[in-house]
Amino acid sequence: MKNTYTRIYGIDVSKDRLDIFLLDGAVSGHSHISNSSDAILEWIEGFEKEGLLCVLEHTGSYSSRLLHLLCTHGIDVSAVNPHRSSHFARALGIINKNDRNAAEALALMGRALDLPSYTMEKATVQKRRQVLRSLRALKKQRQVPQNQLHALGHQAIVQPVVKQAFEQTLETVNGQVGLLEGELDSLSD
Repeated sequence: MKNTYTRIYGIDVSKDRLDIFLLDGAVSGHSHISNSSDAILEWIEGFEKEGLLCVLEHTGSYSSRLLHLLCTHGIDVSAVNPHRSSHFARALGIINKNDRNAAEALALMGRALDLPSYTMEKATVQKRRQVLRSLRALKKQRQVPQNQLHALGHQAIVQPVVKQAFEQTLETVNGQVGLLEGELDSLSD
């Protein structure tokens, strides 16, 4: 089934900036905006939503705000796998990948293929995922002061201030791990 979108935005997402390529019939153009809520909302409010599709790569943290704002404003979105869009760009002969070319390839991909629509996860699922990610990071971070304390145990001379610093750091991280584990339990109910 061929899609019926008349305007397609390809959006290349990075930490600080969104590169946007518009395909609108015979017209096309490139622009960019800040990857901030204010800039995205200003951009969204500037266009007609009828017949509009936004195509972007799902890049985790950097694309989550954009996906959320597009979906909550009733805009059709397709979040594609980065490997798939990269292969599509190569098939088009786009081998010099920069942000502008990536945005254009995503727009062309949206025009040529019948891409699946993105469905935003429920808020509780998003919250749980964020807590799990943060919990994994803190548990990984906790290993550093544990290793340092273990290494201090093998030293001939141990400066008390050094040991205290690592013990306090470990205590703080353990406290935060406990908070996140409690939050995870509350989200599981």
